[in-house]
Order: sequence, then C-alpha cells, then structure tokens
Amino acid sequence: MLAIALLACSTGLAAASQKHATPSRKHATPRSVTTSVSQTVTTPGTYLVVVSVRARRQPELVSVYVAGESPRKLRAHPSASAQLRYRLNLTSTKLAVRAVSGAPAVRLTIKLTLKKPATTGTTATTTPPPAPAPVAPAPAPAAVTPPLAANPYTTPVFDDEFNTPGPVNPKNWTVTGNSGCGGSTPTSNSAANVTVNSTGQLVLTGNADGSSAQIDTISNFSAGPYGSVQASIELPVGAGLCSAFWMVGNGPNPPANCWPSCGEVDILEALSQLPNVAIFTLHGPTTNPAQQSNFQQFEYDQYGLPDLTAGFHTYGVIWTPTSFTWTVDGVAYATETRAALEAANGPAAWAGVYDQPFHIILDLAVGNWQEGPNASTPFPAKLLVDWVRVYK
Repeated sequence: MLAIALLACSTGLAAASQKHATPSRKHATPRSVTTSVSQTVTTPGTYLVVVSVRARRQPELVSVYVAGESPRKLRAHPSASAQLRYRLNLTSTKLAVRAVSGAPAVRLTIKLTLKKPATTGTTATTTPPPAPAPVAPAPAPAAVTPPLAANPYTTPVFDDEFNTPGPVNPKNWTVTGNSGCGGSTPTSNSAANVTVNSTGQLVLTGNADGSSAQIDTISNFSAGPYGSVQASIELPVGAGLCSAFWMVGNGPNPPANCWPSCGEVDILEALSQLPNVAIFTLHGPTTNPAQQSNFQQFEYDQYGLPDLTAGFHTYGVIWTPTSFTWTVDGVAYATETRAALEAANGPAAWAGVYDQPFHIILDLAVGNWQEGPNASTPFPAKLLVDWVRVYK
C-alpha cells in the first residue's frame, strides 16, 4: 500500500497581479500554515498526480516540491484552483509534496487527485514466439496539434508590422506614462528605450537603473468594442522583469482617472523568471471584498507553455459581447463569460465596462510583484514585438 502525503507551508500575502497596485503591507510577526492531505494507492504503478492549490483570501505565489521532481511554481488565488500535473511511477511507500509561499500566512485549500492511466492487458504463452526479422523502425507518430480557437473576427482594422527602423510610428503609438508591474516601484519611461530595429521589430528596453518603456495607442486608435487583438512577442530573459500586452477602456473621463470603472484587459502578463507561464486577467468594478484592493475580477495562470523567452509567440484575446477568450499561438487557454464575471463581481462588472472602445498598451517593467532583478539579470533587457494586429 502506498501513502501519498501532501504538506503545504505558507508564510505571507502576495501582492496582487495588476499594474495599479497599492503599497504592500508589512507584517511584524510572520505566520505560517500547514495543511496535510494523504491518500492511499493499493497497486504500485504509473499515476497522473494532480495537485490543486487554492488561496482562501488573496493571491499568492506558491512553490511546489515533489520528491524526485524539479520545483515548480504557481500562483494560488481565491477565484479558482491552480493545478500542477505530474506523471509519476509510485513505487515508494510515501510521496512527500510541499507547497511553500514566501508571503504572510494565507490559508490554503489543497486537493491531491490520483488517476491511474489505463493499461492494455497481455496474454501469456508457454512458448515464446520466434523473434521477428529485423525491420526498419516505425516513424515517430505525428505531434498532436491542439485545435485553434474559433475566431469570428477576420476584418483587419489596425496593423503595425514595425518595418521602418528608428522611432516608433507616431501615427500609431505614444510614448507615455510610467511602466510598473504590480507591487514594483514605478520605473521611469523614456523615448530612448523605444525603437524599431533593422530587422523589423519593436524593441522596448529595460535598464539596470530601472528605466524602461511603455507605449500606447490612446491618442491614435481604439479597439472594439469587440474584436480580436493580437501581437507577436518575444519576452526578455532575466529575473525581475515584467512584460505586458494589455488594454484599458477609454471611459467617460481620461483613462488615467477612470480606472477601474473603465476596465482593464491583460492579454498577457509575463514574469521572465517564470518563462513557461502566461497570466491572463481582467480588472474592473467588483463587489467582492477580497478583490477590492486591486479590482481583479478574473485571473488565469497558464503553466506548461514552451519557453516564452526563446522565440516569438502570438498572444491574443477574442472579445465578444458575452465573453473573453485568451489565446497563445491561436490555441485557447482561458475563457471568462459575462455571466460568470457578473456572478462573481456583481451586476455592474460588465455593462458599460467591456462594451466600449479600449486602447492598446505594451510595456516592459524592471521589477514585478514577486521580485526585482538580481545579479543574473542581463541588461539591457529587450522585449521584442514583431507585429500588432486588430480585427473586427
């Protein structure tokens, strides 16, 4: 009989994942919480182990340690469970799993699920058959390609291919504001950190002195309401860097003054120390007291993606009158419906918020809500954008 034990140790409240964060609170006395879960397996074998982690009150970063496996990270939050999957050969008498957070105490609800993969039976024979004649090895099976998301929007209304080296096209973009990322200190923004290179990519640069770059279409173009917004992006390498491709509603007042009532759609938030993770969020009005500090209506963290710092990937959102669907390379990874958003955040969470035009923002921040850069972070850091396209 095999026993599966799960230990979760948590110490702290993580800063919320948004660019309008309030200063983090300091706690004089660190607290911790430990949750233990055990489950028995009657037959040794290969199992799919699913570890589900959910924060009870507020989002936090959790490191999960499974014996014999490399450490993995996820963000636990109260709106939905975050999951990690392992395919393990369970032959020992005990498997220890630890979930550790570096923030003040947050109670976690952790579930461990075991699913034994189906096996194909064999028929024993008393006399082994003769060995077959050597044959050429069979070709490897073709890779399974995930289905692409259904996208009803095909008419182009905005396109910047960044084909002209030099300054960014002022007919499309404005270098404006400060680029920050969650609990990080806002960093200075300069046109010197924005350029189009000779190979046809927009380059946003972050430097060791904290200077970085943010551009938006606020004075030139607004998407929607509704449509498909996409960009081909290569993320920078290095701890303590935060990249974002997002939109803010124009609102009845200047957008700088109307947040959160005018809404925010984070098509992609990415922390370079987690190069296999894409974060999708919505910020706007909410009646949920647990979310009032950051007005985060929805968040989904997609783990297990290829290294997003190793090449260009297409990030997009499909925005309809009743839903948002987030895509990476055309594959849908998360959907939030209007009905679910209103059920979780109140009846005013969508109407007048996501039924208006939104302007597009691209930024690179030095520092993020988890950590700042360290000695291993290569500077200058480069966020590359091959193109941005909008369809209706």
